[in-house]
Amino acid sequence: MIAYNLPHQYYPLGKSACKFRGYLVKKILYPHCGENNNIQGKVLFGRFDDIQIGSNTAINENCRLRNVNIGSNVLIAPEVYI
Repeated sequence: MIAYNLPHQYYPLGKSACKFRGYLVKKILYPHCGENNNIQGKVLFGRFDDIQIGSNTAINENCRLRNVNIGSNVLIAPEVYI
């Protein structure tokens, strides 16, 4: 819940917050998460056991993800529900 409320990339300390969110997601989804992911604020994941994320993926703010397999080099727009 702490990562959910961290600032977006464009606010002060936002880039560090995005890296921290990416780190947390990688630790939770290991080994189903690739490298160098950018996850913006207020992204909600369903159950973590049915999500896979490739490398170099950007997930923008206010997205909801559940039961999804996201490939590498993907950009997900803001407010997308999958």
